[in-house]
Amino acid sequence: MIAILLATASASPSLNGNRLRNISRATFRGLIKLQNLFLFNNALESIDGGVFEEVTNLTYLEREIERERERERREREREREREGDREREREER
Repeated sequence: MIAILLATASASPSLNGNRLRNISRATFRGLIKLQNLFLFNNALESIDGGVFEEVTNLTYLEREIERERERERREREREREREGDREREREER
């Protein structure tokens, strides 16, 4: 499915909402005009190492995983702050 979408794509294909789970190393092979890539709203679990090596013109990659990791990192920080607040309250008693 990815191959069909990319074969007919412009330099900025959108693969949003395609329920992609994995992206193999061969997925973008030969797509030298690829400049921007959008991968939102997928179920990405893995992206093979070196998958973008041959895509030398790629200047922008947007994917939901990075945003999800950032949300998780912020939530962990907030939880640590709340735990610190609870610990200080216990010490004050």
